[in-house]
Amino acid sequence: MKMSTLFIGLLLLINSNYAEIRLPKIISDNMVLQRQTTCAIWGWAAPGEKVSVTFRGQKVQTNAVADSSWSIQIPSGEAGGPFELIITGNKEIKLQNVMVGEVWICSGQSNMEMPLAGWGKIDNYKQEIDSANYSHIRLFTVPKSNYAAPLTDVVGGTWLPCNSSTIPEFSAVAYFFGKDLHKNLGVPIGLVNTSWGGTPIESWISRDAIRTVSDFQPFVAEMDKINWDGQIAEAESQRKFKNWENDILSHDPGFEADKALWCEPSYDDRDWLTMAVPQLWDKSIIGRFEGTLWYRSTFNLDQVMPIQKAVLYLGAIDEWDITWLNGHEVGRMTIWDKPRVYTVDPKLLQPGLNHLVIHIINFYAEGGLWQTPADEIRLELTTPAGQIRIPLAGNWKYRKGILLSDLPPLKPRPEIQYTPTVLFNAMIHPLMKIRTRGVIWYQGESNAGRAYQYRTLLPLMINDWREGWKEGAFPFLFVQLANYNPAAAEPGESDWAELREAQLMTLQLKNTAMAVTIDIGDADDIHPKNKQDVGHRLALAALKIAYGQNVIYSGPVYERMTMEKGKILLQFKHRGSGLTVKNGETLQGFAIAGADRKFVKATAQIVGTTVVVWNDLVKDPVAVRYAWADNPQGCNLYNKEGLPASPFRTDDWQGITINKK
Repeated sequence: MKMSTLFIGLLLLINSNYAEIRLPKIISDNMVLQRQTTCAIWGWAAPGEKVSVTFRGQKVQTNAVADSSWSIQIPSGEAGGPFELIITGNKEIKLQNVMVGEVWICSGQSNMEMPLAGWGKIDNYKQEIDSANYSHIRLFTVPKSNYAAPLTDVVGGTWLPCNSSTIPEFSAVAYFFGKDLHKNLGVPIGLVNTSWGGTPIESWISRDAIRTVSDFQPFVAEMDKINWDGQIAEAESQRKFKNWENDILSHDPGFEADKALWCEPSYDDRDWLTMAVPQLWDKSIIGRFEGTLWYRSTFNLDQVMPIQKAVLYLGAIDEWDITWLNGHEVGRMTIWDKPRVYTVDPKLLQPGLNHLVIHIINFYAEGGLWQTPADEIRLELTTPAGQIRIPLAGNWKYRKGILLSDLPPLKPRPEIQYTPTVLFNAMIHPLMKIRTRGVIWYQGESNAGRAYQYRTLLPLMINDWREGWKEGAFPFLFVQLANYNPAAAEPGESDWAELREAQLMTLQLKNTAMAVTIDIGDADDIHPKNKQDVGHRLALAALKIAYGQNVIYSGPVYERMTMEKGKILLQFKHRGSGLTVKNGETLQGFAIAGADRKFVKATAQIVGTTVVVWNDLVKDPVAVRYAWADNPQGCNLYNKEGLPASPFRTDDWQGITINKK
């Protein structure tokens, strides 16, 4: 009898704990609810359990259904706060510091992910961080995750007020966008950053939507057939890749029987070469190198003092590293764009000479320490007397280990995030119950080689998200690719130009706008540092499209052409208060062609509201292109409000990506 009673009591306890009311990650302290609408508050509880939500003097209740889920709609009211939001079931949850204002989803690949500090180091990042104290701007970052089927919750994250402590690792584009809106609208702003560097657009589209695209139908059919599980696939891929990594280390001359010989302080490195650190290998005497490389450096401690904390700051390392201090491993990481911040046991430090050793595996392209100013490569010590910074940048010794080309072919790398639908499932679908004003999107670099296909994929994703959110044609604002790669001397073909064209064509969708950025990129860096102007231009678009303000939000966009006496006359919309030439007396970036389809540089002149284009060698021109290059450097057609014209072409001749799948 006692055992039976105990057993029943235990079951009740287990069931009670299992069914305890809980909320999704996106509903937390400091959250922002979209103003002037009805917002969902949802979660999970025991089937049949009564749940109530109290907010701004209103109380609404419901019951959890058979699958334990519940959802309540509450009017949010006008902008304001902070408020308390109370959810009551078998326990009470009080959410504090809740605001009502404007909520925006911020998504894309690395140029949306790029933080103010961290690996980003945007322009004037120190000053921007110091001044980023806006208690009514709230930040939510969705952790990177993927899944084969739509999830009901993101894997982590919480809302944070915007300040100098919370902003350094947040999306720079999203922050500058939100800051501009906050200053213009005077209401709280909620920014949800859900982005992942290097990912293609198809990863962000639902399975039902992507199956409508013929190029992806065989893949989706296979996913349906095998009930593909991304986590199992990733685990298996990680296992194979780990075996391949071990194969690298076993062949690397710096290791012997799994022991790292070249990290030992006593190792004789007198015959090693020297190079300045930090810098990327392809911009150094090393050049392009795919394989392993060892760095050795030393620094002095004049005396051993009471050290309370020691932290090693190395910046981002491309791609994988293992780091030792005085022969002891202090950290390792396999993320190419994440700053290395390794906490060091103070006992490892010694008076006099200390030895720092880094082993790097670079799989492709550049390699090395990168995107970090030299004065930030340091060891930072916390002592009773205060902080001590020991600079570490300078001339380091290095030696190559092994070329990857000397090893068997690579095993498949874990690239599950590049798989169609998996990021939508894990990083977008769980958010679709929150009310939002709209989306800002910065992506396309990873699809440039398939630019023609992007004509289908970008509108498909926009409509897919709008359907999932069930809020109609909410504003969707996106960034056109910035200028990148060396500038071409003569007119030619460009997949990046074709991707920009696909983005331009998407403006046919209702409530869309595009921020042109061909004037603020970087020929040598796919992650340009000027994120302030990107955010500002997106905010201008939002003020017009989402809030109906009378602002000029776009630069000139090609509308139509006519031919007249050997010249082509171009008309534009979004001229603002007039067309103008920026930073020069003559227009740059125009090319013209006759029926032979051979483009040559052209002379161009603004005449009233028209741009007249010609080349005396092309007697019967039929087509014009503007800024048609990976890096249309120097293109200077603007409106007088200072917004650049979008690249365009008047022809519809077959491009170089039309058959790329």
